[in-house]
Amino acid sequence: MGVRHQIVVMDDGVVVETGTLDQLLQRDGLYQRLWELQQSEESEPGSAASHNNK
Repeated sequence: MGVRHQIVVMDDGVVVETGTLDQLLQRDGLYQRLWELQQSEESEPGSAASHNNK
């Protein structure tokens, strides 16, 4: 079994969530919303993230 890293999510200096990547993505929390936002921005044509991957 591999190492499972714990992610600590902070908002305005306060810990609001902790867990593995899978756990945080399954919750309807801040981490999941930010992750979804980043994924949608990376998939947009002409976005800075898509240019960095070329």
